[in-house]
Amino acid sequence: MSLHISVRCALIALILATLAVLFGSTARIRAQTAAGSTAAVFGSPDKRIAFTPPAGWVRRDTGLPPGTVVVFVAPASAAGRANVSLRAAAFAGDTLPDDLPRQLAPLLRREVPGYRCVGGTRIRLRGADGFRMDGVFTVPGAGMAVRNRQVFAVNNGRLYIFTFTTDAGNFPATVPAFDRMIGSVRWLPSRTALR
Repeated sequence: MSLHISVRCALIALILATLAVLFGSTARIRAQTAAGSTAAVFGSPDKRIAFTPPAGWVRRDTGLPPGTVVVFVAPASAAGRANVSLRAAAFAGDTLPDDLPRQLAPLLRREVPGYRCVGGTRIRLRGADGFRMDGVFTVPGAGMAVRNRQVFAVNNGRLYIFTFTTDAGNFPATVPAFDRMIGSVRWLPSRTALR
């Protein structure tokens, strides 16, 4: 199965906007969220999802690009930079293509010079079809090596994209917090209040 071109473009737009928010303006995000909030559980009944963010990470959910539900930023005391974002968009279908990394990698390389997919695995996320994809790139103009892990999932007529991005050297120490967060995902039925 091949991704329809408009879905591919939407995916790329979501991914690139996330990367721009996360690494193009991390200092600005930290400054804006210095008085931000941390949450034991984040939930969006509107997007029909809930999860537990990494402990102590600061929530940012204002001033984000369209489609971004929330961003969590690692505390300033953490080594290096690390961010997690959730984006959601309407999606027709209930499965992702088996070759999602192969389809997305060339599009990402075109928009993010030097982007390289270093792994992709089909997953199930609380019963939803999904994919985990790891990538590396260097921030243009800054020379900073970056690693990211993205989890794509299709559920409730939506495509959810979780993106974890950090300095390459910080990845082994911080990716477990992202993986625990992904393990905490709950799909909410429509019109459900968070408890």
